[in-house]
Amino acid sequence: MRSRGRRELEPVETLYRVVKTRDSLKEGEDAAAGLLYEAMQRATEGELGEFRGGTAQFYEIYRQLRSLRGLELLEYIAEHCRGGDPHIPAPLIRLFDTYLEGAEGVNVLFTDCECYGPALYELAAGHPDIRFVFTCGGELLRRLLARGYCGLGNVEVIAADIHTYGFSREKFDLIFAVPALRDRRLMAKGDFICRESDLAAAQNLLYHLALDGRMVIVLSSRIAFAGGDAAILRKYMEENYQILEIAELPPNLFAPDTALNTLLCAFSQGTTDSVVVKRYREGGGILTPAQKELLFREEFSAPNGWRVGEALAENSEIEAYQASPTRRMPLGELASIFRGKAVSSAGRSGEIGVVQLSNLTGTGIRYTGMDFIGGSEQTLARYILRPGDVLVAARGTVVKAAVFEGQPYPCIPSANLNVIRPGGELRGMYLKLFFETPVGIAMLERLRRGTTVMNINYRDLGGIEVPVPPLEQQDRLVEEYQAGLQRYQQAVSEAEREWETVLEHVRAGLYERNGPARGHEGREGEQRDV
Repeated sequence: MRSRGRRELEPVETLYRVVKTRDSLKEGEDAAAGLLYEAMQRATEGELGEFRGGTAQFYEIYRQLRSLRGLELLEYIAEHCRGGDPHIPAPLIRLFDTYLEGAEGVNVLFTDCECYGPALYELAAGHPDIRFVFTCGGELLRRLLARGYCGLGNVEVIAADIHTYGFSREKFDLIFAVPALRDRRLMAKGDFICRESDLAAAQNLLYHLALDGRMVIVLSSRIAFAGGDAAILRKYMEENYQILEIAELPPNLFAPDTALNTLLCAFSQGTTDSVVVKRYREGGGILTPAQKELLFREEFSAPNGWRVGEALAENSEIEAYQASPTRRMPLGELASIFRGKAVSSAGRSGEIGVVQLSNLTGTGIRYTGMDFIGGSEQTLARYILRPGDVLVAARGTVVKAAVFEGQPYPCIPSANLNVIRPGGELRGMYLKLFFETPVGIAMLERLRRGTTVMNINYRDLGGIEVPVPPLEQQDRLVEEYQAGLQRYQQAVSEAEREWETVLEHVRAGLYERNGPARGHEGREGEQRDV
């Protein structure tokens, strides 16, 4: 619908103008562009402001959209009028439908129904004994969606913001929600524990559960591991509601709208006694559990209870770590953590070095060929790296970690790096070694907010529980590692020199035999020709 050189039009408002104009005309009437524009102005007078396009543009739009009715209207809305909310994939809608099996005479809430398309119509039509309430984001959208669902007497569409306290006076037997996973808005702190939009929506919707009700909601995987307010919300949910299920959904289920890792969570009234953890896989357009485990309250209340991957892990290393008597503490209590600085331009000149993601190698940081920027240490003081700081990739395709060593010039990290500055109970090199173990790698992988290109938020690192043995033991392990690394590098260097010697000897031999060999082959060829 976008044309080069024209002002971008708001899709909901534009569609509403088309529908209202069509209603004002006689069936089958096809007015000229100017008359059609006048009909639109009369039909929407008092409801909408001035149309931001011209007569010809509206005429073109009208001819394209005038036939939209019923399911086609719902499909168009799901494709063009849902803002930043993710499109709900068919496999997830089918999974939601399984929760309705055998239900009759209950009130069911679906939020953000503009994201579902015709599949939600078919779901509601298949359960005529259930009353459905569908929310959407705005009055114009409500009027359009009401037309799409007008053939169903068991559906009511309401304009409601699920992030607003008391958006409905009703209590529901079942609530299904997929909040805007990419929404960067921060909710009012006074109303909710968390300001992130999807977590605030989850808390708000729980208030609308009936006594025997259940809520099934898709959340970013951040709910499982993030510290701070997210950890407080987890505790609140465990103590005030019954967590029935936490399931890991397949990666890229919501692609291309978002690549965030997501969890399907189910809640009811009561307190948590046991939780089913699952991992779903997709096949043939259906989501089926690939793994399933029951965790009792004391198991689920452990730090990794919400982390489905760790709860289902069969890795003996992780099991050994969890059973280890070694003291463990959240990294946020052992270190200060911050994100690197966004550098607009960097080159080979300047006084301050910039450690980029590309400078991190398998064994450390490559300081040769670094970028530099101008500036004063005073203005960049909060970013200046100190010896022992641990750098962890914030973006990229693989998880990387390295320890900064002092340089003769000040250095800062780029924005693609997170910095962990250990306190008095933790050595930087020891932490780096832990991150390179199977357990450490798994914990960092769980923080990834993307799939193809990862994104690790520095705030989430603070929730990782790391082993904290005495400093003497940390130093001993670091010394053993560094001595072994030195032997490894020497062995590799010697092996490379020896290999180069072999290659030179072989090449020299090839050149010496090359002439006679060709002559011999030539004589054999002449004999064969004869």
